Amino acid sequence: MLETLYTERLILRKLMETDAADLFAIRSSEEVNRYIERAPYQDMSESENYIVTQKEKTETGEWVILGMELKHPSVLVGSICLFSFSDDRSSCELGYELHPSYQGRGLMLEALETLLKTLAESKTLQTLQAIINPQNKASLQLALKLGFKQGRRLEDVKDPYQCYFLDLRDPLQYV
Repeated sequence: MLETLYTERLILRKLMETDAADLFAIRSSEEVNRYIERAPYQDMSESENYIVTQKEKTETGEWVILGMELKHPSVLVGSICLFSFSDDRSSCELGYELHPSYQGRGLMLEALETLLKTLAESKTLQTLQAIINPQNKASLQLALKLGFKQGRRLEDVKDPYQCYFLDLRDPLQYV
């Protein structure tokens, strides 16, 4: 679905086996996992297994996962995932994670602006959904800055999580 994307400071690309150590550093972080329902990774094999799983799910179209690699120095600092696609592939959920050492630098905003512009130009996806814990102020602020709007609560979304939606067809965005 997506090829490699480039921003000023990042390369957004498929995850590779060589990313296991960097991915482990991200997913073993208590801070990264604080606002999501995932236990921090305890063993490198979890990263290795995830990379294999994401490759399989990407090939079947269930997921689209892009690793966020810094151009200089070359290090995987985060990832962006599109998942839970609707049957007609017009909507899906967006997830993202960034190693704490790289937060607060505008990297996720840079990556997501590039991704959202690409998705809007493709005209395949029309709506993105982000499920955000309102205590995660940085994630909420980022989503709002990107144009996400709070929507109705979905049945399968547990408290305290809230639903935010972005209409990629909005002509005022990503031009």
